[in-house]
Amino acid sequence: MCRSARDGGAGTVHLEVATDNDRALHLYTSLGFEPVITEDYYAVSTLAAWVTR
Repeated sequence: MCRSARDGGAGTVHLEVATDNDRALHLYTSLGFEPVITEDYYAVSTLAAWVTR
């Protein structure tokens, strides 16, 4: 999907992963994504998300 987006002209691909989801964050960083900021906008509990690019 990321390849299709880039082939279609996208310059950046952003993903979001819950800050407590270490397995997903490890997967995304192993694929070259980097955490850039956390967002605290989930309506449920105190869960936050990493925004990666």
